[in-house]
Amino acid sequence: MSNDWQQPADDQLIATAIPAIPEKKGWPVLAWIVIILLVALVLRMHTVAPQGEATAAESSDLRTMEIQARLLVGAKDLLNAPANAPGENLYAQAQAMNAGPVEQRLRFVVVAGELAGPTQAHAQLNQLEAKLVKAGIRKTAEQAKLMDDLRRLYEDYMAGRFDAPSLTDEQRQQLRTELGWFGQLALAPAGGPDPAAREAAMSLAHRTALVFVAYVVGLVVFGLFGCAGLVLFVILLFSGKLRRGIHTGVLHGGVYAETFAVWMALFLGLSLAAAKLPFAAEARWLVTGLAFLLSLTALFWPVFRGIPWSEVRWEIGLKFGKQPLVEPAIGVATYAMALPMVALGLLVILVILAIAGAFQGLGGSPDSFEPVHYPSHPIVEYVLRPHWWARLQVLLLASVIAPIVEETMFRGVLYRHLREASARLGFVLSTFCSAFLVSFLFAVIHPQGLIAVPLLMALSFTFCLVREWRGTLLPAMIAHGINNGLMLTLLILAMGD
Repeated sequence: MSNDWQQPADDQLIATAIPAIPEKKGWPVLAWIVIILLVALVLRMHTVAPQGEATAAESSDLRTMEIQARLLVGAKDLLNAPANAPGENLYAQAQAMNAGPVEQRLRFVVVAGELAGPTQAHAQLNQLEAKLVKAGIRKTAEQAKLMDDLRRLYEDYMAGRFDAPSLTDEQRQQLRTELGWFGQLALAPAGGPDPAAREAAMSLAHRTALVFVAYVVGLVVFGLFGCAGLVLFVILLFSGKLRRGIHTGVLHGGVYAETFAVWMALFLGLSLAAAKLPFAAEARWLVTGLAFLLSLTALFWPVFRGIPWSEVRWEIGLKFGKQPLVEPAIGVATYAMALPMVALGLLVILVILAIAGAFQGLGGSPDSFEPVHYPSHPIVEYVLRPHWWARLQVLLLASVIAPIVEETMFRGVLYRHLREASARLGFVLSTFCSAFLVSFLFAVIHPQGLIAVPLLMALSFTFCLVREWRGTLLPAMIAHGINNGLMLTLLILAMGD
């Protein structure tokens, strides 16, 4: 086994952490069997969700669709784009939403009316009716009523009757109740008799569009600096110009595979137990966060196996590093360098979708009424609720607790094991293979679905490279927290009612 350990003469902590006569320890093969089985269990749990979680997923899908709709409608209104050209770019982009269950398609009808005019909305209703007949699907009483109300609404608009005299007050309220913001938008057409209602509906769309534009512009500018920094960093790291923070050569790397397996078992067990607690409904994500933190008790495993804690802490990166005041700044730079990798991950997703011919609804078919699940995390539904307590819990979990736990176990414990196991491949290949496998496992166990794997792998891969450079996990934790915090803040600003 090759050893690239070159102990700095002035580093007394490393000198005392490395045992004089190292002993080979660990059962990595058995540990990996357990890890693979637990990952398979996690994937199975994500695929077959309980009824309550399935309902929450459907609600999250509709909220994700609402974000897309608000963005397109707000952009069209801000740009003063005409609403009489069905082939215009914004309406063409909206076509991906015309898939999935009837409830989602009815919301698309409203989007069609806003982006392409009432005639197109009416045509979409007729097409929906024909598709339901062809598929042999019987509408529920509520669906039939909503379709009938929308049909009469857009027939009024086609005739220039923007006060919609064909609908009663009760029917108007039903549209608002069942369709939410979409119903509010449908009942407030441009040029209608109630400009205040129109302004209320459009202000939400404007806010979503402006927040997303500002966010994208910021990411592009920040990402350009990050791209230059990433190229320079990779060249310096793999050419040996940067002093590396990880040096292989210990003979107990297999214990860290065991530690990761123990952590996964603890994490799953504690998470399931937390969900069963009677107060979990009121403080679900706070309890989940506590379960996350408790799962770190798996770090006692290598100590139990005979490795001193000072050595464990050093080897997995739980240290401030040689320049503690610099590490937070490097964490910000790490996030910037991750952005071009995320763009690459997004490109991979688009290529996969193109090959699969799945541009319609991220895998949905225009003729299928099966649920279409967008890449989304369950916490999205909670962060969009207008309750400060729910949002605070989610922000604490996603921006503080999750980065600490996940970086410790993935970029700390698991990455260390893989670097030791693959050290004989040489620095470059060992680093690449270790970062790739860590990133893949990190991505697939997240609940966003397999379609989001390239994006999550891109983030993780960058974090691994910086971990390789700095030794400490602090920059990766900070970059991870920034990413999650920005995404949640974006959702709150763009969609929080």
